[in-house]
Amino acid sequence: DTSFMHSFGLTKNYIILIQCPMNYHFNKFVLAKSVVDTITWDDKKNVKFHILSRQTGELIRTVEDPSGAWFVYHIMNAWEDPATGDIGLDFSRYHNDSLITQGMFLENLVDMPELYTPTYGQAMLTRCTVSPQGPVTPPSCKQVTGETFEMATFNWQQSHMKQMRFTYGASFRDANTPWNPTGTSDFIDSIIKVDIEQGGVV
Repeated sequence: DTSFMHSFGLTKNYIILIQCPMNYHFNKFVLAKSVVDTITWDDKKNVKFHILSRQTGELIRTVEDPSGAWFVYHIMNAWEDPATGDIGLDFSRYHNDSLITQGMFLENLVDMPELYTPTYGQAMLTRCTVSPQGPVTPPSCKQVTGETFEMATFNWQQSHMKQMRFTYGASFRDANTPWNPTGTSDFIDSIIKVDIEQGGVV
């Protein structure tokens, strides 16, 4: 078995892999009608941050998040704090794997947005800090804003591998979801700018 992984964090000295409990089972590929049939989600397993040396590829350490299972699709940026040596990561965090295993089916995107919108709507911009040295401690994570946030972009030339303040992401004006059934947005229809330091949309 192997874990689904779509993106990774990169700093001057490290590669950071976030391992979520979404796994492919290769023995199921023989009879599977689609790739999704080979995937399982284990909400009893914690997420793990694997920190590797960018110079050697060696695994330096694995840091487990005791808060439980969650999913990440896109890691936006990573950097090293010059004062502490800790690694910071910004990414969109999901409660589960439903974006992949349900939401992004073509028929849902085109004809059944009520099955797609809730899966994308759970994406929240999150900032985590992990330490590559010293005692192994759990990651410190915080949700930056309560607005849906995915497909992030920022000033790459100025801020890649550096702690940044502003970023843009795809969102909804008014997502139609089970928790907001009168919402008017059936698809991504908004770009928002987020102030990560202040924790809000600007």
